[in-house]
Amino acid sequence: MTHAAAQARTGQRPLDLTNRATVRAVARRVGLHASRRLGQHFLIDRTVLDDIVAALAPAPDDVVVEIGCGIGTLTGELAARAGRVVALDLDPACVRAAEITQRQRANVSVARADALGIDPVELGIGGPWLAAGNLPYHLTGALLGHLFALPKPPAIGVFLVQ
Repeated sequence: MTHAAAQARTGQRPLDLTNRATVRAVARRVGLHASRRLGQHFLIDRTVLDDIVAALAPAPDDVVVEIGCGIGTLTGELAARAGRVVALDLDPACVRAAEITQRQRANVSVARADALGIDPVELGIGGPWLAAGNLPYHLTGALLGHLFALPKPPAIGVFLVQ
């Protein structure tokens, strides 16, 4: 489903979180500054965003865990297609930003969490789930190792590694 089709489906015109000025405004509002230590890069390329969503291909009954939600750019795209999105970030400012940008979406929950310790059961996920995210390179190996060693790993995982 394209971005325009997702907008038509929801009947809403969400913030354009691929617009640099919008991203800066949201970041300013919550006091967010990209952290090199956390390997933060905010996804604003519409083509890459659409490619991630297309590769994951969430259905209306799917549960998606997004790792490193940032300000909620990918979150919103996933929420337009999936039944439920659990958006996680370690940075409290990112959590606040995603809560603001996704507050109109009833199927999104945002939480502060270290992805290296996530447990789908603790997130209220009892059945199959999908995973997606825009990951910092230095955490990718450990994170993928953790996710796919879980008793109930994600059925599909699609990640952009920065």
